[in-house]
Amino acid sequence: MSDEASDSKKILDRWIEGVNGGNLADVQGLYCEEAVLVPTFSREILTTPEGIAAYFVKITDGRQVRVAVREETVVERACGTGTRVIAGIYDWYITEAGEERSFAARFSYVLEPLTQGPISHHHSSLLPE
Repeated sequence: MSDEASDSKKILDRWIEGVNGGNLADVQGLYCEEAVLVPTFSREILTTPEGIAAYFVKITDGRQVRVAVREETVVERACGTGTRVIAGIYDWYITEAGEERSFAARFSYVLEPLTQGPISHHHSSLLPE
């Protein structure tokens, strides 16, 4: 694995750790100012830092949320000078009122690993049954 690919995986791991730890400011900090989020649990396409932040607050409010990546599905690619794509499948585990539900979703991120907010695009959608 190249150093750039390692950096992509480290960014994904930081996102997972932020979501799993409820550190929403850390998660938000991974998105650049112009980021686009096509979220798993919303019909809206989010294009502002405020919208992205509000989405994560909404899905975690009153719930315990955990995400686990299916490591064997992760694919990384270079897309030009410094730009990377990482994609795969992750499972969302959401516990509310003592009941845990799980949701399998595919994800893709467009990353600029050497920048402050390395995520410029994030798409996540539920896997079809």
